[in-house]
Amino acid sequence: HVANRLQGAVWREAVSLAHQGVASVEDIDIALHEGPGVRWAIMGQHAIFDLGGGEAGYRGFFEGPIGKGCFESLVWPSMEHWSSVPEDAKEIAVAGIEQWYQNSGRTRAEMKDWRDAHLAKLIKEKRDRK
Repeated sequence: HVANRLQGAVWREAVSLAHQGVASVEDIDIALHEGPGVRWAIMGQHAIFDLGGGEAGYRGFFEGPIGKGCFESLVWPSMEHWSSVPEDAKEIAVAGIEQWYQNSGRTRAEMKDWRDAHLAKLIKEKRDRK
C-alpha cells in the first residue's frame, strides 16, 4: 500500500507535467531515472533529504532554501489539483509513451525483457552490498 501510494503520487505528477507541456513524456522519464531514481535505488526519500540538509539534517532541509524556497514557494503551487486524470492528459501521456517506443526502436515486449534483465541485476547488486 505505501509503495503504491508513493508510485501513484510520482505518476500523477509525471502525467501532470506532460499535460502542462513542461516536458515530453520521454524527458520526464529520463529526469526520473537519471535523477531521483538513481538515489531511490539505494536510499529512501527521507534519508536523501536528511543528507541534503547538510549539518542541520532533515530539519535544515525543511527550513532551508530547498524545502522552503524551492518546494513551498515554487514546486507545490505549480502542481495541478485533480480528483481524476483529465482525458486530454491521458491522451498526451499515451501518445508520448508510444513516441518513446518508436524512438527507442524496441517493441513493448522487447522493452519488458530489457527491464526485467536490468532489474534482476540491480536487485542482485543491492543484495550483494548488504
